[in-house]
Formats: sequence, C-alpha cells, structure tokens
Amino acid sequence: RRRRRLRQLDKFGEMDESGYSLDQSAVEYGDFLDVNVADEEEGDDAEITAGEAWLVIEAYFAENGLVRLQLESFDDFMDIGIQEVVSDLGVIQEKSSKQYEHGIAGDTYQNIIEFGQIYSAKKAMFTEPDQGMAITMYPHEARLRGITYSCQILVDVRSRRLVMDAATGVFVPVEPDEPDETGKMQPKWEEKRVFLGWVPVMVKSARCALHELDDQHLTELNECIYDQGGYFVINGTEKVLLAQERMSNNNVYCFQRKAGDKCSWVCEVRSQLDKSAAVSSMVMKMFRKPTRGAAEGNHIRVQVPHIQGDIPIVILFRALGAVSDREILARIVYDFEDTAMMARFSPSLMESILIQSDLAALD
Repeated sequence: RRRRRLRQLDKFGEMDESGYSLDQSAVEYGDFLDVNVADEEEGDDAEITAGEAWLVIEAYFAENGLVRLQLESFDDFMDIGIQEVVSDLGVIQEKSSKQYEHGIAGDTYQNIIEFGQIYSAKKAMFTEPDQGMAITMYPHEARLRGITYSCQILVDVRSRRLVMDAATGVFVPVEPDEPDETGKMQPKWEEKRVFLGWVPVMVKSARCALHELDDQHLTELNECIYDQGGYFVINGTEKVLLAQERMSNNNVYCFQRKAGDKCSWVCEVRSQLDKSAAVSSMVMKMFRKPTRGAAEGNHIRVQVPHIQGDIPIVILFRALGAVSDREILARIVYDFEDTAMMARFSPSLMESILIQSDLAALD
C-alpha cells in the first residue's frame, strides 16, 4: 500500500493564533521537508522522517503554545495546590499562659482552630483607596501603576475556645455545647470567612483578565497580541519563575560508581508523606569488595537525617526494632537458600556484631 506525502495533510494548513501558516513552515523547513518526493510505502514499520516529525512539532505548538505548561501548573496550584497545603495543616491547638491581673488569678485558655475551604477571586483586582471597592485589574494597568497583579484569597475558619477548670485541671468550653436537630449535644464553633492574603496572578492564566480574549480586545487593552503570558507582574515589573527538573519523591534511585571509588553502588530515596510535607532523604552506600590487606569491604552503610556520618545498616535495623539477624535477613534476602546473597550481606552482620539490642543501637 502507498500513502500520501505530507503536502496533502490539508488539516495542518490552517493559520495559528499568530497568523503563521503551517504550510509556510513546511516551506521554511525545506531542508527537512521534501514535499515533492514520490509516495512512500505505508506500514507499521515505516520510519518516521524528519519532515514528519517537524510537522507534528509545529502542529503541537500551534495549538498549545510555548508556555502552556506554566499556565496549567499555575491553574493547578490555585485550584488544588493551595487547598492541599491548608488541608494538611489539620487542627491547630494553641495554649496560652495565664493572664494575671491585679488581685485576680488569671485563667489558662486553649484555642482550637480549623481551616476549611479556600476561595480565590475569579479575576485579578485591586481596591481604589477613595472608592473602597474592588475592581478588575489588567496587566498593563499594573505595569503603569507599579503594583502587583494579584487576586484575593479567602478561607473558612472555625474556632473554639476552652478554659482550664481550676479544680480539675481539665479544659472546658467557654461557650456551652448546643443540641443539634436530634437533641445530641454538639460543640459550639465560631465560624467565619477571613481574608488570607494576596496571590500574584500569572498573565494569561485562568484568573487573568486577558484569559481567552481575542486580538481585538487585547489591542484595546494595550496588550500585545503575540504575548503568550506565563509570567507575573510584581510591583510593576515582569517576573518569571524558572521551571526546574528534579528527581521524583518516593522512588529508589541506584547509581553505579566509577572504578576507584570506595563505594560500588549508591542508592538514594527521597520520602514525602504528602505533597506539602517536608522531604526526608536517605542515602545507602554499598562498599566495594575487600582488597588484599583491607580490613573491611562489601558492607552497607546509610545516611539518615539529623545524624552525622554513616550508620551500619544492621545497626539501623536493630534501632528500628528488627533485632535478630534472622529478622534483618528476612527483610533483605527473602530467600535464605540464596547463598550468594547471604554471603554478600555477611560483612554487614559482622560489622555490627557487638550491637545486639535495640537500646544499644539507639545509643
């Protein structure tokens, strides 16, 4: 069977948002696109040519632009990310010290605070000092005024105050409990929606006033029709967040070291319970086989947070509760008939032979 060449893909001949034709791009990339070559054979094993690859790339960027990743990341942060950070806070309990007054023994209070739903303004706005009302703001206006292009963030907060009973030493509610519809007593909470702060808005994001406006409206607002956004306006100055690539969390990464290094393998894992929680890193080192005259080798040591230096892996297991050699081997070797694995881990057991209890390992 035969297939038609790229010149016949009329659906890619449309104009993109900037007025740039993909057919024109095929001409400009003439060194890569040979649109006059005879038909090629079609099949699953047909090789993708450079011309076909460039056409797909052009079609992708014509639809998505160059900064779509930045815009989608910011929208995800506003819609989901902020709420996740607030939800991870949980319940905040704050205990105040006694407040003494002249001739009066002060009371000890405890405040319980819970954060709920996050609300953000649909569009960036600012408040006129003389009007006292919030109005929609555009990026060009923020540049001229030297202010930050941002929107408001609100949060539902409910709080409850307890006071310590001097006789029993137990905290009791300041406001008595109230019955619900079924007659069951429920704690009385003070609920209100409070202002949390201002968050800069990324230009051309979903909360930007320029979102999905056509060229005519952009021109009327003194905005460039070729501006794809993806940046912030901070105090009137355009600022860009640089994207960074890093290793994903909760995965084990193993690296083989070069010859001559004291370690043959190094493994690293960065653990994170929740997206907003702190990252805890652990590095495991497997040392090389002992050479002639060497006193040790082939043993495994680890680096854990808040402890300086390398820790033998067996001591770490015993500190965590796996005391006997059999318990440790069951978590590493799995098959006790695997003599090669058992022999490979033997130096680590011999290194920690003097530490035989969890208390000794913790010391």
